[in-house]
Amino acid sequence: MEPRAADRGRQHAGRSEINSDTGRTFRQEILRPFLDQHLKSGAPKADIAPVSAFETGTNAWRRLRAWPAGCASGCTVDARPLYLGAGLTLSFAEPKAGATAFEEYVSDPAKPVRSRARPIQPVGYEGGLSWPRWLADDQREAPGRPDVVAFVSEVLSAPLKISGQPVANLIAQRAGPTRTGW
Repeated sequence: MEPRAADRGRQHAGRSEINSDTGRTFRQEILRPFLDQHLKSGAPKADIAPVSAFETGTNAWRRLRAWPAGCASGCTVDARPLYLGAGLTLSFAEPKAGATAFEEYVSDPAKPVRSRARPIQPVGYEGGLSWPRWLADDQREAPGRPDVVAFVSEVLSAPLKISGQPVANLIAQRAGPTRTGW
């Protein structure tokens, strides 16, 4: 199916529009120069940033000196912890003293949580197949299961940029029957 004239050059992830072909940009402007420099005799030195990252909120590739970084230069990273709180809340505010310090749920390995809605459609790019939109599939049904926990924040009042390497301090406890002989 030929894209409409207004949609040429645009990519979609579900309902989200990306105003460029991110894969083509990566292959032509980042990967190709890198491979040429390292695999072709006499190829020019590639002008590639130490970090090339696609920023989804602005639909732009960023050239950064290091990771994590807030911008190419002249800004600082404001690292703030996110807290998992009682009642399945997610917040920048540290939990109050005496608040419930855990969430409890049962996870059953015999019933794995699927990552895509059933039935799984054939994968491909043509004829309405699902591959181009798999990342944007609606997976809201998974948090409704008793063996899945999902933490939710208050409605954001301003844009929020999340970048960098996540660090998680989680404690898990196992209870129930055990299997021996493994």
